[in-house]
Amino acid sequence: MVQAFLQNDVEFDIEEREEGMRIYARQGDEIVGALAAEFYGSYLAISVIYIVPTWRHMKIDEALKTRFWGCLETCSEGRAPQLLR
Repeated sequence: MVQAFLQNDVEFDIEEREEGMRIYARQGDEIVGALAAEFYGSYLAISVIYIVPTWRHMKIDEALKTRFWGCLETCSEGRAPQLLR
């Protein structure tokens, strides 16, 4: 699992899975948002984004998508997936 930080003490955890990946946004121990990406044939696509209602004004969804695209870019360059800061 890879971690990165954003303003407001939000951290992002990336979990690689056989069927895709999960990116979790959390503040401390509280998960405030998550993005799930699944393989559809040879494509990895975002299947679900969930943000805790009280955090929706913080643009966590945009930050999760940015992390996801960063991971895809890293993978397409032939390197092991890791988070771009």
